[in-house]
Amino acid sequence: NTIASIVLLPISGFLFAWPPYVFSLLNNPKHKRIISTIVELFTLNAAVICLIFSAFASEALALFANEKYFAAIQVIPFLLFSNLSMGLYQLSGIGSAIAKKTKPVMWATLFGALLNVVLNFILIPMWGGVYGASFATLISYSAIPLVLFRISQKNYPIPFNFIKIILYYLFPFTLSLLCNVYFENFELSISFFVIKLIGSFLVLGALIFLNIRIYKKNINKEEA
Repeated sequence: NTIASIVLLPISGFLFAWPPYVFSLLNNPKHKRIISTIVELFTLNAAVICLIFSAFASEALALFANEKYFAAIQVIPFLLFSNLSMGLYQLSGIGSAIAKKTKPVMWATLFGALLNVVLNFILIPMWGGVYGASFATLISYSAIPLVLFRISQKNYPIPFNFIKIILYYLFPFTLSLLCNVYFENFELSISFFVIKLIGSFLVLGALIFLNIRIYKKNINKEEA
């Protein structure tokens, strides 16, 4: 959980600046398009960061924990992406915040808390404490922004591309699960670490390209 919490540092920094920035945009006639683009970029970038952290989970566990915790590598993707879902939770209520309606946030939060209790009750006996609880956390944390996005759209419609947002989330998450299953069979070594490091730089290069492309397509096009 400590390793997974590291990803909260960049996410928390962004979320701290998010509300004042959004409200500063409201006089801009293109503010809805800007907000939707930022949410897309946040999801894409945060998900890729989670993927990279997941790829180096074995090295992080070797550095910060002893061997009895090495099995925790299997739940790290769930914990990392649970933190991302909590970030999306704070972004998803922006429409209700602009409309000055806070009840949707309260109801979505209560729904997520109740769902977490129910899923823990079901999954922990089935899969064990760590695995059941981590999966329950991921599902319940992800359900909150889904509910809140839907409610907030009624209060203050913003043209989010939900298909893209979901794909930006699910594709890196799936890769992180595959990475953990695949890398679990390898012993730690300098050469293996270098291979993953090179792969991470390639992924970051592709990420920069996608950021530029999305920005030009959504923001520059609107300014033209």
